[in-house]
Amino acid sequence: MADPVTMEFKYANPAVCHMLGYTEDDLIGLSVSAIHPKDKLDHVVAEFQKIARRGKFKAEGIPCLRKDGTIFYADIGGTSITIDGLPCNVGFFSDITDRKQSEESA
Repeated sequence: MADPVTMEFKYANPAVCHMLGYTEDDLIGLSVSAIHPKDKLDHVVAEFQKIARRGKFKAEGIPCLRKDGTIFYADIGGTSITIDGLPCNVGFFSDITDRKQSEESA
């Protein structure tokens, strides 16, 4: 879950922590831009902003950067919710790296 304005993580569940190689404490306060390759940030930020504007969205094949520097690809479903009066973007990551590699090699 991230702040739609600052793009900083406010919460991270164990599944996304494992996927990214971070602890929850590592991710809290980290910017969403820190978990994506720098050359793809314009696209990622645009997708993130769509969630805030539209309320929900699905972004496909988004490159994600693990703590160790390796990249995996994810489909990210997102929705905008309000918790304790504060707007939040919530993302649901599905690792599609194997599928993407199979499609590219076919």
